[in-house]
Amino acid sequence: VDLMRLDNAVPNADTCRSLEWGMIRCLDGAREQVRRTMGLSVTDAQIERVLSGLPCALDEKVREVIRQQGRTYTEHLLSAAMEAGFDLKAMPVVMLGGGASVVTRCVERRIVIPYTAVEGGGGIWKITASAMRSATGKV
Repeated sequence: VDLMRLDNAVPNADTCRSLEWGMIRCLDGAREQVRRTMGLSVTDAQIERVLSGLPCALDEKVREVIRQQGRTYTEHLLSAAMEAGFDLKAMPVVMLGGGASVVTRCVERRIVIPYTAVEGGGGIWKITASAMRSATGKV
């Protein structure tokens, strides 16, 4: 996961930091937790469907273990961002990549963090401006 501060709605490359909290880490954690607690082997596709809120044939108990792991992943990711010097409560956050949907589902309930989540890398400038506008009311 790469982070960059926005200064006056413009990404500041000097503040770029990389964290070791990519989506693969979330998938691996969920797979391991399901194996330990339920004795089942699940696929990346099953985990991604559960985390995306899509229908899945897995038992509800297994789905809840996966959702809990998604919440744990989100908490660790946001904590690591704070430790890297990004005050997520004081500045808008643009989240890009496959993990953005996981974070969105877990953070939406916490109004304290202004963010825009986007899957894929396209349109960062437009999204950055949108994030700034929604968080500050101006760009």
